[in-house]
Amino acid sequence: MTIRHTSHPRTRTAGLRRAVAKPWRLACALGLAWATLAAGSPARASVEAAVLHAAVEPGATPDAGAGSLAEVLPPSRDSAPDSIVAVRATTVPPVHAEPSRLRPPHPPPPPRLGDISAWIEFKTRAHLLALPQEARIFYRRGLMLQLSGDRTEALRLVRGAAVLDPGFVAPHLRLAAWLAFSDPVAALEHGDAVFRLARHSFLIQLVLAANALYLMVQALYLALFVAGLVVIALNQQRLRHGWIERLVPFVSSGTARWWSWAILIAPFLAGLGPSLPCVVFLGMLWPTTRRRERGIFILLAVALAAGPLVTTALDHFSAPLDGERGPFYDVLQLQTEPYSPEWRAEIERHLAAHPDNPFLRFGAAWMAQRAGDPAAAERHYRRVLTMWPNDDRVLNNLGNTLASVGRSNEALEFYGKAAEANPKNAAARFNASQIYTLNFDFPAATIELERASALDFELVETYQAERIEPRWAVLVDQWIAPRTFWRALLHAPYGGATLHSPYGGATLGALPPWWRARIECTGRAYGLVALLLAAAALVLGMAFQRELPIRGCVNCGRAMCRRCASRRRALTLCHACAAVESRAESTDFGRVLLTQQRRRIVRRRERYMRLFAILLPGTGYLAHRRLRRSVLLFAVGAALLSATFGIATPFTFEPRLGDVGHDVPLAGFTLAWLLFYAVNTLVYLAFEEYERARVASLPARNQRFAAAPRRDQAVA
Repeated sequence: MTIRHTSHPRTRTAGLRRAVAKPWRLACALGLAWATLAAGSPARASVEAAVLHAAVEPGATPDAGAGSLAEVLPPSRDSAPDSIVAVRATTVPPVHAEPSRLRPPHPPPPPRLGDISAWIEFKTRAHLLALPQEARIFYRRGLMLQLSGDRTEALRLVRGAAVLDPGFVAPHLRLAAWLAFSDPVAALEHGDAVFRLARHSFLIQLVLAANALYLMVQALYLALFVAGLVVIALNQQRLRHGWIERLVPFVSSGTARWWSWAILIAPFLAGLGPSLPCVVFLGMLWPTTRRRERGIFILLAVALAAGPLVTTALDHFSAPLDGERGPFYDVLQLQTEPYSPEWRAEIERHLAAHPDNPFLRFGAAWMAQRAGDPAAAERHYRRVLTMWPNDDRVLNNLGNTLASVGRSNEALEFYGKAAEANPKNAAARFNASQIYTLNFDFPAATIELERASALDFELVETYQAERIEPRWAVLVDQWIAPRTFWRALLHAPYGGATLHSPYGGATLGALPPWWRARIECTGRAYGLVALLLAAAALVLGMAFQRELPIRGCVNCGRAMCRRCASRRRALTLCHACAAVESRAESTDFGRVLLTQQRRRIVRRRERYMRLFAILLPGTGYLAHRRLRRSVLLFAVGAALLSATFGIATPFTFEPRLGDVGHDVPLAGFTLAWLLFYAVNTLVYLAFEEYERARVASLPARNQRFAAAPRRDQAVA
């Protein structure tokens, strides 16, 4: 089997130099790529290594040295299930060779998985570029040791896992998180490695995109919902006052007040979801709220109605992770899975049903090449070229297949076509230099090697190190480019699995687990009901306002209607303010008393709002009609809360073997929350001072209306 490899070993100094030179890479890696770690996702970059060895002796036949897999490496033993034998390699014979003579076999692997140093030494002595299965086992053990408190041994195992499989992204992310405070230099280096891996791996990009879409939609929805609740709380007396006035003819005023609270709270407990009552109450408040508050009602209603579209988009992004759905089927898993006859049979099964699928055809060629079946690999690669005529990676892999059976001239022709299709393809240049070296054409080999080094020095440095003897050739296979996957995904038809909701009916799309139990995600029916109820609430609110207008006291802003309003000297006041004004013997003294009353109420409201604004960032801005700031802060808080409780990254393309704790250390979450609250507190206090100065600069008459807004306050 061919070794698949994506990242290349490099010195610590070189990695740090690149990390410092381009800090934006680190920001992207540490800010977004942690979601891949939370999804438990490994990564492979676009360049996949095929270490192809050949016994290069004059006079050998083209088939010399192409021994079977059992001759190359000892098979795995059933009696030792914890011992995983390394992946094998095929052979590349030279053009002129002696009669067949097998090269010496690889050293046997360690019998047990207890010592990671022994496996690293075996990987080095066997000239293997990756041991993916062993790397994941040691990585898992490192996570468990970290939870048990043995940090030193956990670091050793996780670092060893990164060495065993340099294309495994999870150890780099974990080490970047663990070492962020104790060893920032190493953390920056691992962050740079994550960014480089993500650039060339469609699986990492897919998981990041799906999780980012999920987190963005969830945070935005929660932000709109919380903003709607805050608006209802700020205006609850305007809403309840109309109900009280309509209940008073039937019950006492005290009982009517209790019934108004019951009407306000009961819908949230009725099992209809919290969003639907929120939309209904916002619609009923439409006539008495300001324009920006009405925007929350519109956005939340649209969000509920657009739920099926969101689930369809999430399903479309998750489709490549389902091995039974096109156009990718199980092909994506081949990039990270070792060869097995079962995997090849599965791909052949899908290919028989979809013979014109280029991804399945490429996967069949990939598996055939690793199974030591170059004839089948050549046939499949040539068929792929009829569907992707100028794909440089297919051309390069076809050249490797031809080189493995001694057809070096044809291989060089395809390497040239690959370099012509993509002049930045360093792998094709490097492979051509290897074939020229086997043919003893050293000037041409030097030219191709120089070109490959100019394009990707790390690739050349890594695989040249594997060529420790002149009679060994190292060729580089390439996986499908991420842009090819994205192009196919964007043009693939929408539609997917049907999930049954616990509320009855069907839910379209592969929803994340946390969403499946929500009634808001039951499909188009709920969105349609939400729109109808929102329209009905809007009409009902306008009718109630026309029948019994609700206004605010001109002094304190308390909700009142014409039945309970008191007119004092051309002022419409509530009962409390009218009682204060009635104690004055003159108009001027009445204004003084009303001003004092207003200031007491405003100071009390400001204290409560300051407390709520600090405890729930974004609340204070809604009292000043700053909708965008509130929604932004609510969304950031919702995203942090989702990450803290582990529901921010539901998508993964590698099985999770249980929960081993947070993917980001507790210190990281603590620092993020402290920073969030500190910035919010400082910014809000500065904003409050600005608003106070703005109100003070207004004329006296306008100050009264600015200090006592039309909205009702929850504490009034």
